[in-house]
Amino acid sequence: MIVILHFMQYNEDNARRLYVHFLNFGASSYLRTVLPARRLAKLCQDDILVTESRIFPKDKSYVKNGVLLVQRLAGQENLDLMKLYLNNSVAMNYKIVYDIDDLITEANALAGGREGDGCPEYNVAGLTIDRAAACVNLDIMRQCHIVTVSTETLKCALLDKGLKNVQLVPNRLNEAEWDVGDKARIPRKKPLVLYNGGFSHWREKTILPNRMVLSEHPGDFEGWVPFLQKWIKNNWMEFHVICETVPWFLKDVESQVVRHDVVPYMDYPMLMKKISPDFVLCPLAENKFNKCKSDLKAMEAVALNSIPFGTVFSDNPLESGPYGKWSSSMVSETSEIEDKFSELMKLDKYAEIVEGNIAKKKSIWLDDEFVVKTVKPAWSLL
Repeated sequence: MIVILHFMQYNEDNARRLYVHFLNFGASSYLRTVLPARRLAKLCQDDILVTESRIFPKDKSYVKNGVLLVQRLAGQENLDLMKLYLNNSVAMNYKIVYDIDDLITEANALAGGREGDGCPEYNVAGLTIDRAAACVNLDIMRQCHIVTVSTETLKCALLDKGLKNVQLVPNRLNEAEWDVGDKARIPRKKPLVLYNGGFSHWREKTILPNRMVLSEHPGDFEGWVPFLQKWIKNNWMEFHVICETVPWFLKDVESQVVRHDVVPYMDYPMLMKKISPDFVLCPLAENKFNKCKSDLKAMEAVALNSIPFGTVFSDNPLESGPYGKWSSSMVSETSEIEDKFSELMKLDKYAEIVEGNIAKKKSIWLDDEFVVKTVKPAWSLL
């Protein structure tokens, strides 16, 4: 699929070309490439032509003297494609902007990496990042004109690897898709708690191609399971998940868990608004990989006038957002979870946090100023 965004005042002879390659309309591809590129096209319709595609054009001259924006490619086939892009860039004189939103320069511990450095061992999807793949990823980034990242911590991790071409482009949400207004919500007497993260945050029993069996692992939910089981079983909360299946550690209370099917990201904001959670659960284990992640789930909660409820540790990405600290809605030890959650359910405390978030909500939107001052220069389009 190729979509070319043309505008009436566009002058093709004088325009810069921005060619956006994306694999799908997942959250990262849409939020970090497609959405800002479309906003940029409208703002700079006189001098930038934006093309979106899932396939690279056979006519390599199409991006000559332009910019190719690629959202992180994984898997050997896609890595080979990225090498082709790099080879073509020399002959066709185009720049490559490579966007990543995860730490992919460290191998998974189960794939030859050092424990605590790369993707944690409970993230089975991260097994594709072995030592060889981590080295290839780093080499690709060295050859790109610019590497854009979602967090300052991830930027520092890449700078420590010797990269010098790293630009910070934080995540932003589309206000038209997410905003529910500035009216503070009143939490339900039985709070609706939503987990909307991916399956990579815990591990189901897994049989690897080499027949090695990996047992279940609570992953980022370690320490949270007793709390969730107790509150769901006693009907003290209405617990929802957006997952393919209910996590293994909630099977005993599965009949009391409301499961929503995963939807394309284009439909995701509407689903979130329909669920309208009082709390969005954001547990994270303390490791280097998680510290490099973004505060996207906290931003989504703020957009809905909900409260993110997660874990406190040093450099937690949920506490580093532009809209302030989240320590008032985080916990640090298992024993504190129940007391902290009960405190947040009090109407005055809940209102205090939500009203504070609403006052700072402007900083989570993808607005024109952010696109012009942050995105455009990072993509080498000045």
